[in-house]
Amino acid sequence: MQIESPYATDTTAPTKPPTHSWKRWLVPILCGIFAVLVIPITLMVGGIYTVLLPRQYASTTTVQIHMTGEDGMPFALSAQRLSAMFMLTQMEIIKSREVLDAVIKKLDLQKEWGEPSIDEAYMRISKMIDVREIRGIGDMLSIVVFSTDPEEAARIANAIADEYRALRTEADKDKTSKMLVTMWEKATASMIPARPRVLLNMVVAGGIGLFLCMALVLVAIITAIRISRMRAKK
Repeated sequence: MQIESPYATDTTAPTKPPTHSWKRWLVPILCGIFAVLVIPITLMVGGIYTVLLPRQYASTTTVQIHMTGEDGMPFALSAQRLSAMFMLTQMEIIKSREVLDAVIKKLDLQKEWGEPSIDEAYMRISKMIDVREIRGIGDMLSIVVFSTDPEEAARIANAIADEYRALRTEADKDKTSKMLVTMWEKATASMIPARPRVLLNMVVAGGIGLFLCMALVLVAIITAIRISRMRAKK
């Protein structure tokens, strides 16, 4: 009969605690879940953002510029060929402080907006207007005014065209060759909002969501590959 020594050591290898392999897959699983949800979430955020933005209405007036001779008759279109630099200069004149200050005083916008000074009113109106050259014509400019009030947008657009025409008439009164500014189309109040652009905002939100989705899928794939390699080495 064999008697075990009380001093004998246990040579049995210690058992490893069971590992929870599912925890290793937690990151790719979460990335996959967020990848599925991120596009609807970004679209929802984009929709809420668009709804909360104030509606802005646009009114446009169009002016045509002619160079006239001594007899006051406009030159033929083929002879007047207004240069791109000349049209850019006229666009800057329309947006100039002299024209916009005259509009502010004419419509009493400083008082209407409750601005403390004409400088503040000028800063506000300068952010509301956009002057564009009508492509393919060469002698016509469109003056676009954005406002939360469609009637105000139309009033300001027409006033800008009037003051620009008055400025050009005064500047050319002693010249033999004059510039004739004609209001081709008068601005009217539009009840259809021009801003925010719902479709554009949703497309941008969807693009951001798609980018985030692809990034999360990439993270999930890389993490899964690393886990597989770690398991293969054991």
